[in-house]
Amino acid sequence: MGQDSSKQGPMTIAELKKSGALSLSDIDKWLDNFMHTSCHRDYFTESDLVKQYQENFTSDHASAFARDVFRVMDRDCNGMVDFKEFVLTMTSLTGDDVNKKIEWAFWFYDVNKDGTITRGELKKMLMIICNVEYGSKFKDKQGVMKMAECMMSSIDTNHDGAITLSEFKDGFHKKEFCIGVLKNLIE
Repeated sequence: MGQDSSKQGPMTIAELKKSGALSLSDIDKWLDNFMHTSCHRDYFTESDLVKQYQENFTSDHASAFARDVFRVMDRDCNGMVDFKEFVLTMTSLTGDDVNKKIEWAFWFYDVNKDGTITRGELKKMLMIICNVEYGSKFKDKQGVMKMAECMMSSIDTNHDGAITLSEFKDGFHKKEFCIGVLKNLIE
């Protein structure tokens, strides 16, 4: 899939604290969140994350969004997210490294994990994001379809019908007019 960095980084809370990469308050906050989601196990499942999203989001689409977030978090594809995978996700999303955020967003949009984003994947994910973000107020489905088409034509520079990670990164940095929805996801 291209994102298997689960073999990198700290494996335990002690190693995480020793590394100094995160503040103790961040480690404590993430550990509390992880333990709540995992029901005090060493891992959480997709259904655990779906339950948490349903508790925190009023949208009917929160479950679909949670499943897609889980898909990206579960780097080794074993059906469980351990603390290490959780921390790798959180550091990607909350750290200062914009490229890590862009890569995370890419894997979020790459639903089938083949290393490219198709027009269908892009449309699906944009619809889910808008439905979760705006709930029942969201009415502009045609606008999302137009945004997806605009993004495809702008970012898919070789016009093969699929966006690669390289095209996605370049597009994120160069095609500001078409990428507002993506920025909202990772900022």
